[in-house]
Amino acid sequence: MIREILLGAGITYLIILAIQVIQRPSVATGALAAGSVIMIAAGIYWYGSHEGVHKWEIIMLWSAIFLFVIYGILKFSGVL
Repeated sequence: MIREILLGAGITYLIILAIQVIQRPSVATGALAAGSVIMIAAGIYWYGSHEGVHKWEIIMLWSAIFLFVIYGILKFSGVL
């Protein structure tokens, strides 16, 4: 199910990038780069082995938690 959600999110973001290029042609290079990264990442994730995918899911989950804790500490201490 996570793979399907990731694919849907990737397609949605690619549509948003296409709309941005239509509205602001000056962002075409950045949109092309971002779209390429999204397609490559989704392809690796979709066709990767289950064990490898699970490992990266856990790494990304704990990275998000760690970054949230750092943000909270910085916000609480008044740095941000």
